[in-house]
Amino acid sequence: MQTTPNLHPDIIAKIAFDPSSRAHLEIAGIERTFKTWNTTTGQPASGQYSSKAGGGGSVNANFELMKNFRAVTNNFWSDGGGRYLFGNAPDVVVRADGSVSPIHSGGFVEGLEATIRNYQLYAYYGNIYIGRNVVVDANGTSLVGYGYRGSANSQNRTVQELSFGFNQTIWRDAKYGAINFMGQYEYLMRNPWYPRSEFAQGHA
Repeated sequence: MQTTPNLHPDIIAKIAFDPSSRAHLEIAGIERTFKTWNTTTGQPASGQYSSKAGGGGSVNANFELMKNFRAVTNNFWSDGGGRYLFGNAPDVVVRADGSVSPIHSGGFVEGLEATIRNYQLYAYYGNIYIGRNVVVDANGTSLVGYGYRGSANSQNRTVQELSFGFNQTIWRDAKYGAINFMGQYEYLMRNPWYPRSEFAQGHA
């Protein structure tokens, strides 16, 4: 995997609110700038560089709907922020002239959490969407990029996951820590832009 050509470190700002002991809210934003140079013209020189800014934002919250029962929501949308989606989405595509074009991508995770005696119960559903970004190759005819017609089965349009489980505290001590027993079930659905199998087509 090649390193994303960042011009500078990502700039992230976040504001958090706690209007009460039963609610927590967050608003965050990110700014990224990508920079490349056209390798087909030899050594980098003035005018051969290309830079493009991207960014995104998120709104997150959790609420105690009733005692020991909480709802959790995390939501993110970006233009070039794919690396923040658990590595499931690319950040950019590269055009024939060496310039970059950020890929639109976003996702969410929604869930419920409950505490019953020494059990922590939870259920979550998450969805990641990766937008198409089709460019023309240097030959002037071939389509490349992300999500182009006939693209590889690995170029996903959506990735969805449903999971639920429990975390039981068997023993706990403030000095030595705790012993927990955990169980989890997960169901994952992956939908490529151009599926190549019967299974993928059935979930598109």
